[in-house]
Amino acid sequence: REGGNPAPPQRRSAQIVREDSRIRALGSRLRGSDGRGFGRLRDVVFSASTQFYILRKKAGAHKILFGKRCNGRAVSDILQETPERMWSIGTGRYRKIQKMNPRFFWTGSGRMRACCVILMAIVLTVSPFSRSGIHAAPGQPDISTARALFQNGNFTGAVKIAQTLKTPAGYNLAIQALLVRATFHETGPRREALIRKAHNLAQQAYEQFPDDTLTLLNVVVTTGLLSRLDEMDRPTQIQTARKSRDLLNQAERQAPLNPMVYATQAGWHSEVVYQAGPLAILLGASRERAQVLYRKALVLGPEELIIRLEYVKFSLRNLAEIDSPEDIAARLEEAEHHLNIILNSAPRMALDTLVQEQARDILAAVRTGKAGPILNILARLDLIPKRR
Repeated sequence: REGGNPAPPQRRSAQIVREDSRIRALGSRLRGSDGRGFGRLRDVVFSASTQFYILRKKAGAHKILFGKRCNGRAVSDILQETPERMWSIGTGRYRKIQKMNPRFFWTGSGRMRACCVILMAIVLTVSPFSRSGIHAAPGQPDISTARALFQNGNFTGAVKIAQTLKTPAGYNLAIQALLVRATFHETGPRREALIRKAHNLAQQAYEQFPDDTLTLLNVVVTTGLLSRLDEMDRPTQIQTARKSRDLLNQAERQAPLNPMVYATQAGWHSEVVYQAGPLAILLGASRERAQVLYRKALVLGPEELIIRLEYVKFSLRNLAEIDSPEDIAARLEEAEHHLNIILNSAPRMALDTLVQEQARDILAAVRTGKAGPILNILARLDLIPKRR
């Protein structure tokens, strides 16, 4: 809460007034949460114009967050910054606003801002981040190390580090690495073990961070894979699909411009139709809706090769059910177009290279023009083949 009396209006620039209004709105939003939003925050003490936030979780550990209107980033993501980087950003922001209005330091709100800076220095000096698990201790691997391992193709090493961080970013990276290994590197029992481990991590992440968007997506994906492994009965499948649909709707509300949200939604529609057949209509799932969502995901994230590959697999999966030769030719032409985009793209990380290898195999089958070879390669690449 902002202490003291605000500076007289004539002494405050229009920009500071606008910023104060935004920050008060954010503070009200955080205080009005039910204890789950933004990492289960309980109390928020903030200084309006300097945008320093002192956050206290239910566990009792004090942390500090600041940044220009948070830049649309989640609290959990910004807290991944090192204390040194956070201090640099905060002090730079403080000096900028001080130059805009030099007199604010002596006002009531200015004294509050000064106290925030002093408190921030004290908190960083005692380094609660290492005790709370938000940041690794000096010399210990952190999320940046895990990300570097993932990008270089060391998925096992990325999992070992990321899963110990107990943060949304750590959980999500570990799950992604496990699923990449299951998809591209392992088969049989080892693949199944990786999927179950990914599902367990997704559940742990959801219990701790139920409002993290990527966590919601990971719960949906791993639950869908698990339903295939365990051959759930029809009522359980329908109940699970409905819960996943609700989580996807929540993810879309939170991140309406995230291409992975729509790709996961498309995958849900495709999977429900694939598993339930005509009963998919009871859940509102359809191939037509899946196609729309995949294309929307590609518009929002044209550089995401994995989304493009999944769209190709989806578009070719029911090739044998198409009667019109013209429709088959159009479907194959579109698939070849997307596969060529994948193969002509410069890999950004090791995962892209793995995607390109699968795309090359599918393209060879597509160029035969026959449904048989295409469906055979799709069945071979299916993470968990459907059990009839």
